[in-house]
Amino acid sequence: MTSHSILVADHNPPISDALKVFLEAEGYGVTVVNSSEQALKQGTPLRPQLLLIDPVMPGTSGVEVATRLSRETNCKVLFVTAFADDADFKEMVRGLQKQGCDAGILPKPFEKDQLLESVRRKIGTPAQGTVEDRGAEQAVGTAQRRATPPGEKRELTPYERLLEVATINL
Repeated sequence: MTSHSILVADHNPPISDALKVFLEAEGYGVTVVNSSEQALKQGTPLRPQLLLIDPVMPGTSGVEVATRLSRETNCKVLFVTAFADDADFKEMVRGLQKQGCDAGILPKPFEKDQLLESVRRKIGTPAQGTVEDRGAEQAVGTAQRRATPPGEKRELTPYERLLEVATINL
């Protein structure tokens, strides 16, 4: 199992792509699939720490996928859903928790900070890895700081610029 690996399963590519960009920018390892069947097929060998999934997926429901993968791989689950405030959905998640599934809810639409806070609560930050990992990350950070002298702005890629100002409102 890769440290801080996340499996994202959503049939809406703009959502799954945004999740991947936001999480990878923070140092998480992210695998994206666009169907429940792909999530089940890739989830067991991947053994992610966290599954981010839309509970309403074509074919096998995201709830069924989450239940099975949680049982098989012991991964934690965040349902990314517009039903976050629905009393029946909340009750269903409480039922999963009583069955031993470490499940939570991330409402759609969400903001980047909200996503990152929810993920950190579930699996921590990538910087919490081994001492060697932290040393490598610090070296990379130092190299980046040297590459951009104080007071000068670093040229951002088009996606970085967009992500700085955008929130997901899909």
